[in-house]
Amino acid sequence: MKIKKIILLLIIFNLFCNQIIFAQNTKQDILKIYIELDKRTYLELKNLSIRIKKSQMITEELKKKFNGQLLFKGKKYPIRLWLDGLSEEHFGGKNLSNNTFEIRLKNKKYILETKNFRILSKKAFRNDYPLYYNEILSYLGLPYRHIIPLNFSVNLRNKEKNLKNRYTHVLEEKIDKDFLIKNQLPESVIFEKDIYNKEYIEIIYKCRNRILKKEECIALNDENEKKNRFKITKNKYDKDEAKYAIKIYKSYLDKTKKPAEVFEINQVAKILALHTILNNSHALADGNIKFYFNPKTKKILIIPTDPHRPFELKRGYENLSSTQKIVAKNFEFLKYD
Repeated sequence: MKIKKIILLLIIFNLFCNQIIFAQNTKQDILKIYIELDKRTYLELKNLSIRIKKSQMITEELKKKFNGQLLFKGKKYPIRLWLDGLSEEHFGGKNLSNNTFEIRLKNKKYILETKNFRILSKKAFRNDYPLYYNEILSYLGLPYRHIIPLNFSVNLRNKEKNLKNRYTHVLEEKIDKDFLIKNQLPESVIFEKDIYNKEYIEIIYKCRNRILKKEECIALNDENEKKNRFKITKNKYDKDEAKYAIKIYKSYLDKTKKPAEVFEINQVAKILALHTILNNSHALADGNIKFYFNPKTKKILIIPTDPHRPFELKRGYENLSSTQKIVAKNFEFLKYD
């Protein structure tokens, strides 16, 4: 028992060392990314941003894609970008630089080993991301993605760059083909529960704008989450492989297959242990967890996303139970101590 306690203390000590080291590195080597837009695009995007802030939702008609240029280390890259995010911390209103953007580099160009990524608004980053989280995943040999702190602003083309933006934003690599290559995983199916569907967006919109009562919102959300609908999140995939991957996952849900027959158990166990220690319950929620089907082992790996900051000071350690509840809900068929 003493050995277990010592090991646990060493793990926690290692995690906080990682946090301190990574925080120091980000202060020294902060990267800068600027987006340049022509006047018409800038004004149209700003108008959309204000409308989104007012309605508290990015509804379907507000999801418009724009062309622009990204400036990074003295080079320009053509891009497609659009406003993204579900919760209010992603919406910046009049200040375009304070929104969350989804960005695609064109012409097969890359920066920081990725061409598809989000840049999170300063508020979303402060609430959601411990920067050392992905460093820990990498250290433990688990699939990880780049989460990189940077200085960010959106500007009118041919105008003086906004160099006074002192807030740290975050570049968040998308989970796609490049993510698999980086983690030395065979190209295959990535899927997730279809929580944030059109029906769900409509519910959230009506709830935030008080068209529905609170009790109705809770009931409709619960009903939506109970539906085991899935969607593939990768552009190119084998259809037969996709059907098989979702089929075996559903067989786990209906308890006709044991966890060891469906999941790569060592990977799942490490993920659950890490998130319980860090109290990253949000990353294990239905809408934030993705599944990767390994075509070699015929087993599924889990890929958590959107980890919240661990141990909020106001709540202290008492909030640890929230992670345990989510682990129990989503992985109730797993036998864990």
